[in-house]
Amino acid sequence: MSMFIVILQAMLTLFFVGIIGFYLIKKKLFSIEVLDALSPLLLEVALPSLIFVRIIENFNYNNMLQLLKFPVSWLVFTVYTLAFAKLLSYLSCKQYRREFFMTLFFQNGMFVPIILITHMYGEKSEQLLNLFLFTLFYAPMFFNTYHLFFRSKRHHFNFKKVFHPVLLSTILALTIKIAGFSDFVPTFVTSALALVGNMTIPLLMIIIGGNIYVDLKQGKKFRWLEVSKFVFVKNILFPMVTLAIIVFFKLDPQLAIIVLIQSAVPPLMALPIFASRAGGNRHIVSQFLVVSFIFSAISLPFILTGFTLLSTQ
Repeated sequence: MSMFIVILQAMLTLFFVGIIGFYLIKKKLFSIEVLDALSPLLLEVALPSLIFVRIIENFNYNNMLQLLKFPVSWLVFTVYTLAFAKLLSYLSCKQYRREFFMTLFFQNGMFVPIILITHMYGEKSEQLLNLFLFTLFYAPMFFNTYHLFFRSKRHHFNFKKVFHPVLLSTILALTIKIAGFSDFVPTFVTSALALVGNMTIPLLMIIIGGNIYVDLKQGKKFRWLEVSKFVFVKNILFPMVTLAIIVFFKLDPQLAIIVLIQSAVPPLMALPIFASRAGGNRHIVSQFLVVSFIFSAISLPFILTGFTLLSTQ
């Protein structure tokens, strides 16, 4: 099966689960308030469980420099993304510039990449572990910086957010594996955490599908011009520039695919909620997010297939 079809199937899988979430809210099978209650379950329980189990079961690094390569590369990529997002945000009208900047900067660093890498390389792939290392500090960074895009006086640096469950679960699992204690972790613990971790992607898409229904129901005017500019920058320009940089500097293939996926995925799914908390326009952020996500079903297969073809030459 061609890489294009594999990636397309991965994106269609996400869409289908999202439709289920849309249906559940539309039919009032559970209340809108449940969506907010599910988000902590996703971010603080399901995702950390998934990461812990994958590392305990599949981690096999022997070189500590290999461990450091991905978090350090994430820092470089984050600075690069920040500069790119800031520069291109001036394409947006002044009214929505902060939302444009924020939504362009915070990519869906883990959830969409997890399902892409699982479909491309398998759920026990080393690339999945590379992703966890690459995004090790993403969650602490997000929860302590999203409000800065709107200069919100209601939010400040929260030291507790630095020790996010995603970071803690990754460090704990790595410590256990490096120390050679993984055989002492009871099977029932890893089995239970695996069951919880398997909720991650379905839970995410149900939440997103439900939130899309909530936003559409409110009937806000759709800003087609602003959304078109955003999708062009996020889904086409940014990954193409990143691909050119990868080819020019001849990045290590394992790192290159992670970086390219990070540049090509749609924005972080929870951004409308956090933009609203920080005083931003939730509706325009939701419009950026939804259309970018839909368009990524086309753009991601093309960009990743292009990388595969270039890397085999």
